[in-house]
Amino acid sequence: MVLGCSVVEARLYEEEINNAAVPTAQTKFDQERSRLWDQLDQVLDEKGLEHREVALTYNKIARLLENEGRYEEAMELYQKGLEIEKKVFH
Repeated sequence: MVLGCSVVEARLYEEEINNAAVPTAQTKFDQERSRLWDQLDQVLDEKGLEHREVALTYNKIARLLENEGRYEEAMELYQKGLEIEKKVFH
């Protein structure tokens, strides 16, 4: 127990320390999503909209959103990826 603190304050302090030391699953999702959006920006700049890598990156972001339970957002990105795939391969 931390000296000069109540039991409740000590537990809150301990919880705060533990949460700061270990990234949560949500933090990891946020970091990965940010990395993928950066990757998408780079691919768009280098290769343009109608490129397979753009579609794949949209799908990766959509899969991540789906895993977070953000189904409507995921569906929008899956559809964008599919539209690009149709243009590239047909």
